[in-house]
Amino acid sequence: MYVFLGGASLDNKTLANEAEYIFDNPTTTGSLSWWVSSGDINGDGWDEFCGVAKFNGSDTKAYIFSVKGYEYPRIDFVEPTLDNNSGVENKAFIVNLTMVEYNLDDFIFNWNNTNYSFYDKSLILSLNFNNNSNIRENSTYFVDNSEHDNNGSGSGDGCPLFNLTGKFNGAYTFDGINDNVSIGDTSLDFIGGNFSISIWFKASDFDNNDSLYGKQDQYFLHSIDSNNIRFEIKNLSGVWESVDDNYGSITLDGWHNVVSIVNDSDLIIYTDGVYKNKITYGDIETTDNNLIIGAYSNSTGFFNGTIDEVRIYNRSLSDDEVTKFYQSEFMKYNNSDWRFYVNVTNVIPDNHTYYGWVNDTIGNSNKTEVRSLNFYRPIPVAPITGGGSSGRSGNNVVEEPVLVKDKTKELIIDKEIEENIDETKIGEGETSRRDYVIIIVLISFVFGVLIQTKFFSKLFKKK
Repeated sequence: MYVFLGGASLDNKTLANEAEYIFDNPTTTGSLSWWVSSGDINGDGWDEFCGVAKFNGSDTKAYIFSVKGYEYPRIDFVEPTLDNNSGVENKAFIVNLTMVEYNLDDFIFNWNNTNYSFYDKSLILSLNFNNNSNIRENSTYFVDNSEHDNNGSGSGDGCPLFNLTGKFNGAYTFDGINDNVSIGDTSLDFIGGNFSISIWFKASDFDNNDSLYGKQDQYFLHSIDSNNIRFEIKNLSGVWESVDDNYGSITLDGWHNVVSIVNDSDLIIYTDGVYKNKITYGDIETTDNNLIIGAYSNSTGFFNGTIDEVRIYNRSLSDDEVTKFYQSEFMKYNNSDWRFYVNVTNVIPDNHTYYGWVNDTIGNSNKTEVRSLNFYRPIPVAPITGGGSSGRSGNNVVEEPVLVKDKTKELIIDKEIEENIDETKIGEGETSRRDYVIIIVLISFVFGVLIQTKFFSKLFKKK
């Protein structure tokens, strides 16, 4: 991958329309030939070259170029990702990765030697809904970040409104009247194949048959009532078959993720990363209708609320993938920069490993180091009794945290700070076990004295 920044030409003309230009291989491309490299003259990480280029069929001219070359895609851990071999007590932690690659082909996040493929050719729609001008988005054009270019469009007052308070970065608000995003492509027909659709949404109102998406007469996801949701497909016999999450999983004005899966025999639905239900079904019908986001069609079933992060795969996701995808975000910043975020939750106490791997469309690959995470539970320590060293007689007090060591890590275990056994109340209605013992001993002593006195009194009378 090579990035070109236009500089002054040898005839003092600047490259106005070629501010950025990408050459797959600048040493062999037919539009560019190198003369000489002067190296990094400015110390800015860019090498200056004198070369000859031909742009858009215009005359060949000599220019000075600034070029940065990468032999492989870049991928790096960034904050707040923990350092290698970190130890944590919490059951959740965040991993952040950034990638630089113009021609991204695959991205895999590996967790405990299991690959989770977030970006590959099976991803046929990826809408971040960030209104990102760096990737040519605007208020009526919604860019698909997959390799399939299934871009969406809207028009006039039927366009949803962008806002900055999405689940991840920005999102679009749909008015429930006529707002929708239309996507037309045969790759979304899924003729005889498996597929999975994931969508994040926050409903302002959720009446019966308000649709989050729909491909008319083929499949759609819609409300049953304000708390329940249904995914339906139309089979080859023209009969609608449906799978419901009717467990009250949906709350108004709260963010939720629903994943609908079609595999060889089942319709499956997940809400917020949790399996809810499945049914068996017949083969799915196909149509030429567009996929509509925010409605069943461009005229019915409009959704009232906010939608973010729509992703479609032409394969069925596994249970583990649904969970990991629910915890994650994968987004595109500009033509070359990508970001991956995952908030790993419900981590069991153990040693865990993770890394990221990426490749481009011509087979160059790269990966991060493999990092290790030690998650542990605190070791319970019994409270320390007695109060002589604290100077507070009668209280159980721990002055400092106690450092506990084992072979792999050091843990700071916090004890109970005070147990507060206040003996000043004794004599005010509260009696200790020690006092009961003293009383019993005294009674026994007195009783013994009385018996002995009576015995000796009788003895003297006999004499």
